[in-house]
Amino acid sequence: MKKLLTGIVCLFFTATALADDQVTVTDMTQLRWQSDPTGRIYIRNLSQFDATFLGCCYNFYVDTTTADGKAKWSAILTTILTGGSLYFFVANKTVPGPVTYIGN
Repeated sequence: MKKLLTGIVCLFFTATALADDQVTVTDMTQLRWQSDPTGRIYIRNLSQFDATFLGCCYNFYVDTTTADGKAKWSAILTTILTGGSLYFFVANKTVPGPVTYIGN
């Protein structure tokens, strides 16, 4: 029963991630961002890497007031320093909202 429940949970999270829109930032040194006083970090140029995403400037953000947001922001900064690539997921690339997942 435990294995079945674990499998269902994994399928749920996989389906959720696949339902979100993804863009790959191939060179994180090119990422443009801006912070605001509420703790949000706005990712300003995802459309530079996928033209179907909303353009500049205050559409997609990471909320650094949460543990999840702090972890995402830390990973983003680390990848900027190394010049690597990173996947960004948002719920809908045509609607402003939070970055839901990141990864490489």
